[in-house]
Amino acid sequence: GRGFRQRTCNAWQARAGARGEPISVITGDRRLTGTYQGLNDHGHLILHTDDGAIVVVTHGDVALTGTARESTSRW
Repeated sequence: GRGFRQRTCNAWQARAGARGEPISVITGDRRLTGTYQGLNDHGHLILHTDDGAIVVVTHGDVALTGTARESTSRW
């Protein structure tokens, strides 16, 4: 139910990078770059792209691009 989803989202966000952190996301054949803006109520990643759009990402590989060594995780 909603309580479980909210607890899961809260736990994930507590371990996620800071809002505004540069990331890239590969979904299928698309690569999006921008800044991490958190999760929506459904647990989907919110990305503010480099061209100014707000994109909701439901799946993909996420790379933290603000570090000297990129790390990747499955979304």
